[in-house]
Amino acid sequence: MNETKLASVTIPKADAIEFLMNKRPSASFVSIIGYRSKGTKELADHQIIMNVSYERMLKESLVVLKTIDSVNVDVGYGDETLTKKDEVFKNAKNEIELAIRQSLAKENDRANAMAEHFIPISKGVRIHKETQEIHISGKPHQKTVREAGTIKIVKSRPKTIVKNAIRSQLPHTKWVQFSLGYRIEIDDEGREIRKANFEALKLETEKFTTGDFYESI
Repeated sequence: MNETKLASVTIPKADAIEFLMNKRPSASFVSIIGYRSKGTKELADHQIIMNVSYERMLKESLVVLKTIDSVNVDVGYGDETLTKKDEVFKNAKNEIELAIRQSLAKENDRANAMAEHFIPISKGVRIHKETQEIHISGKPHQKTVREAGTIKIVKSRPKTIVKNAIRSQLPHTKWVQFSLGYRIEIDDEGREIRKANFEALKLETEKFTTGDFYESI
């Protein structure tokens, strides 16, 4: 396969939407089985904790951020340890803190703009207005990779490398979101093949397959 794009539309089933709207509000384990990542093409089974507070994770990240006094990174000269005495480390940490505080205050322009494309269904569940895909989000708990994906190597600026090293230690950056729907894959002969990007979702005592989520179109 040499290309992947979103299917033009999906049609959610009323029963699935009703169940997701009325699911219990307390923390729950959710399994997303056979999820194919759009970017890396990785195939994996995921278990996440749903109905947890992203805002709480942002607040936890502020606490953790204050304890980070150094990072070991390679910004082009081999591995080295940067501390608060280094300008690039200090600027990176300040920018991360500002971004977290803006998110807590609902002042993150990018996040706000993205939110406008969705219809909230319940905590951790929303529907994309254009594609009608159901999006599930939460805190990752367990992951089993069935087929390894391919990660594109990107050459980043020193400050970005440092920011990524700091972010990797913060709780809120572990937050995950899965868009459950269809993809149009283009094979080597140019043919379009419509495929679901997940096999099933298990929540509480219920199990939904792709066919249980969406009408066949």
